[in-house]
Amino acid sequence: MNLVFDFGGVLFRWRPLHLMQQVLPARAIDETHARRWAALVFQDYGGDWGEFDRGSVTAPELVLRIARRTGLARFEVEAVINAVPAELAPIAESVALLNRLRDDSKRLGRKMFFLSNMPAPDAAHLEQANEFVRGFDDGVFHRVCS
Repeated sequence: MNLVFDFGGVLFRWRPLHLMQQVLPARAIDETHARRWAALVFQDYGGDWGEFDRGSVTAPELVLRIARRTGLARFEVEAVINAVPAELAPIAESVALLNRLRDDSKRLGRKMFFLSNMPAPDAAHLEQANEFVRGFDDGVFHRVCS
């Protein structure tokens, strides 16, 4: 038996409402507004953001698309996109569990993989900034299909 881990909300924190409130405080003034802006920007990880996840649009193209569609200023959209890597902080308890399971898996001859939808710039950041990611036997940053 092999083990497969997801990243967002499992090994890495993902709080889109908090992100909106931190980056767009004048717009995401409360949870209701933060929820609205998160829905407009991330589109349930479909739409424009899904295209970004798939790698079919670049970050500058994404900025223009979201700005046109939502009425946000380009600098606001850029701020949201640029804040995503910092939001994806490791969850200490999950990383500790991962390390314990990794030790057991090696002893038992099991392999550990990751599978996560993630835009390429954020995936590169996570791989570079978090040594424990390099400890997986393999993994795939799945490109979301709509």
